[in-house]
Amino acid sequence: MRVCYFNTHATLDRWHADICFDSLANQSIDYKFDVMYIYNTHPQELSNNTLLDLIDKYRLRHHFDKIEILPKSDGKTLGQDMLYLTSHCKEVSPTRVLMLKSDYGISQNFMRGLDMIDAATGEEDQFIFTAPTANAKEYIEKDEIMRYLMRQDFNPSDNITWYFGSDY
Repeated sequence: MRVCYFNTHATLDRWHADICFDSLANQSIDYKFDVMYIYNTHPQELSNNTLLDLIDKYRLRHHFDKIEILPKSDGKTLGQDMLYLTSHCKEVSPTRVLMLKSDYGISQNFMRGLDMIDAATGEEDQFIFTAPTANAKEYIEKDEIMRYLMRQDFNPSDNITWYFGSDY
């Protein structure tokens, strides 16, 4: 079973979720998950209906057999919320898990990369895949973010990118 946990926290708003869902809509391959679990720590400020409306806006429902809203935990910190999601994941016992924070805009080839990992590993294999993230040191507009995410190739260094990470 493949599941996606979409989680959003108090410092993140509709703008972040919009970019995340837009980037999911622009994948270079089709992809499928059995369930998307939405975990929202601040539904009084960013309603779950707003998140569901964004999913509809970007026509994402066909990628998920079902979408469920998880209840808010008693956690007061991001760490406690992540423990809650980890516990939930243990109960569900999926074979593949994507943890997607609402401030993650993913490249158009992200799902292709996940498919390559799936093809190279068995369901009993365990691995951790850390999604590459782009962090802006200043405010940039959505169209600039989306242009960056639509690049064909990962480029560790150019006039707008400085990558500090690993190739492993």
